[in-house]
Amino acid sequence: MSDDEATGPSWSFWMGLLIGTMVMVYGFVGLLGASAVTRPRSFAAWFLGSGIVHDAVFAPLVVLVGWLTLRAVPGIARNPVRVALGFSMLLVAVTWPLVRRWGARSANPSLLPLDYGRNVVAGLLLIWLVTAIVIGLRLA
Repeated sequence: MSDDEATGPSWSFWMGLLIGTMVMVYGFVGLLGASAVTRPRSFAAWFLGSGIVHDAVFAPLVVLVGWLTLRAVPGIARNPVRVALGFSMLLVAVTWPLVRRWGARSANPSLLPLDYGRNVVAGLLLIWLVTAIVIGLRLA
């Protein structure tokens, strides 16, 4: 055991805990204070449901992908491939509502005016091109 572990958490841990707790309390008070528009029961159902979906679907999927990259990708390329997979999943997750055109209205064509599917593909190609370059530089 190191000296740091024996003395316990540092002051920065306690400050982060205090600030984080204050931010969460502020958000919770705001949620309850504006309950007419925030619908706390709907939020609670969404919050608990998202935790269950995360633990039942996304976490095992990430573990599986990590295990598969460990088995299928050579050691020199493993970390760049994992980073690219992470960025790819993040890009798709963030842009999914845009690609699906959720919120688009025919009465207002300026909402969601771009071809987001094409742009996501371009972003994915860029991520994997940079990954191929990094792997190529590691092999050189």
